[in-house]
Amino acid sequence: MKRSASHPEKRLLYGHRKQRSHGWEQFLDRTPKRQTNTPTVKRVSRRKQIAILLAIVTMAYCLLLFTEQQRLGSKCENKINYGFNSSETLQMSRHGPRVVIVTGAYNNVVDGVAKTLNRLVKDLQQQGYRVFIIGPTKDPPAMEHHGALLAAPAMTIPFRREYSLTTGLDHCIEEFLEHFDPEIVHVASPDLIGWQIQRWAMERRTPVTCSYHTRFNSYLPYYFSGRTLEAIDSTVWWWMVGFYRQCDHVYPPTLNVQKELVGKGFPNETMRIWPRGINLTAFNPNHRNNTLRAEWGASETTVVILLVTRMVWEKNLKFFIDSVQGLKAKYPNANVETVVCGDGPALPEMQRLMPNATYLGHMGAQELSQSYSSADIFFFPSVTETWGSVTLEAMASGLAVVVPGGPSGSELIENNVTGIRYDPSNIHASIDALASLALNRSLRRRLSASAVSRVINAQDFTWEYANQMLRGHYMEILSRPPIASFVRMAAQGGLVLPQA
Repeated sequence: MKRSASHPEKRLLYGHRKQRSHGWEQFLDRTPKRQTNTPTVKRVSRRKQIAILLAIVTMAYCLLLFTEQQRLGSKCENKINYGFNSSETLQMSRHGPRVVIVTGAYNNVVDGVAKTLNRLVKDLQQQGYRVFIIGPTKDPPAMEHHGALLAAPAMTIPFRREYSLTTGLDHCIEEFLEHFDPEIVHVASPDLIGWQIQRWAMERRTPVTCSYHTRFNSYLPYYFSGRTLEAIDSTVWWWMVGFYRQCDHVYPPTLNVQKELVGKGFPNETMRIWPRGINLTAFNPNHRNNTLRAEWGASETTVVILLVTRMVWEKNLKFFIDSVQGLKAKYPNANVETVVCGDGPALPEMQRLMPNATYLGHMGAQELSQSYSSADIFFFPSVTETWGSVTLEAMASGLAVVVPGGPSGSELIENNVTGIRYDPSNIHASIDALASLALNRSLRRRLSASAVSRVINAQDFTWEYANQMLRGHYMEILSRPPIASFVRMAAQGGLVLPQA
């Protein structure tokens, strides 16, 4: 006779597990198993394995933090790196609002976050703001930076050596914050030092603004799968929601990204749009170069498909390879050449998988603008973008654009008007989209003309427009009592509100 789930013996057998449950079952998906007489080797439970791993990581982290702080903590004045249009004298001569920007990417890596923040600092300094940046540095730096950069203790991420992970506040940064007394703290990276400075500002009733740059969760499927992916994804969202709920303002780049964040639990009342921009002088159709096309092996009738991105797998590089190769296999009469611009750890493997493409590596602004204008189709398959500056650069340069539907593509591209959006889960859709452009010159010209008109004539995709909007948000938050994050912290027991 089969025992029911309510049988007393079964309750005795498994009751202690239900009483001691702390919610791990939803991540590990464990169900009680019937006992057998078969001898088994005793194994460490998954919970203990995770606890041991966390303990090892914590101890290693503390050791690295101590070592880094000992190395950098002796001479605080040597930690400030002055970049373009910045010196101690120039900083003292400005009389605008005092702003501290906290980031994990500034001059240590060349990526979208670093470029965006450098452009912001340049603009703020021109408007008289007194700006200091706190973040990791590299010797030599990956790029020349704007403003005064205060070096934060950091360590290189082993599996992504182009990036650094900040290891927390040291006494130099604490002393600097107390002395500088910022009027706005702008956190661009939800990491440890960002959280620590966020708490520092909340305790002093200093407004905290947080810009949202990276869809970290969209990176995870490229590195994890199954229950591990589910557990890490849930943990990351838990941290992100908790972090950004403490901000007086949150700055997503588009309305679509805002909707995504609000759906995850971000407070809608703190949301303010901060779009990104491009340099319309640098990127336009006038830089087309037929000599450059000849170097790529492209004739007048060849259709050049261009990709501009960092060479990392979370940019959906495998999808790009499969789509281009699928195009050539399905439409052998399509006369196409593939050009790839960018550098990164995935480049050697990509060259092995797609050896017939032309690889240009990392390029400066002038070379990059010529490469854009000299191509015909821009295919950017990344589904991890919050904005997609390269898409705008391609549109301004007169290319027909093919991008996946999503928060970025849906915001920037009007389907079949300024470009083509496809279903990112269907590789045949991307192949057919590329074929429709490769085989139809008039369609390419129509989409190209519409894209150029949309970007250049509207003037709402410039850095001047974007950063003017952000300065407006700054003024808004400075004009009201900075109590939003303070009240939230008090509600959590972190502070005691004064009695009326």
